[in-house]
Amino acid sequence: MVYFPVAIGVVAGGSILAAVAGGGMFVLGYVIYGLIAIFLVLIPNALAFWLAADVPFPTLYRTVANLERRWRPAAMVIVAGLIVLAFHLVFSHGRTSSSAANGVRDNPPTMSRMTVIAR
Repeated sequence: MVYFPVAIGVVAGGSILAAVAGGGMFVLGYVIYGLIAIFLVLIPNALAFWLAADVPFPTLYRTVANLERRWRPAAMVIVAGLIVLAFHLVFSHGRTSSSAANGVRDNPPTMSRMTVIAR
């Protein structure tokens, strides 16, 4: 019963520290999503898998499995959304850490710009 409030506190506290430190939106996003992944996904799933210890809340897998039993289309939408999110996070290109922190999209050079540069 104590883990979930502590995990939320760590995520909130780490996010506030990252925002105050002034690393920009890119760094803040990494901190928030990293802490959520560690404290609300990885640790509960590892505890449930390796130690056979139940955490006081269902893991992500158990939540989707329970939802699939109740109403399969909703579970399919959630899993599809997670897949789209994962692909977006992995394959979003054209951003560098400095341009993303400033909110500016960095366009990769095209062939026409490359030929002008080469001349």
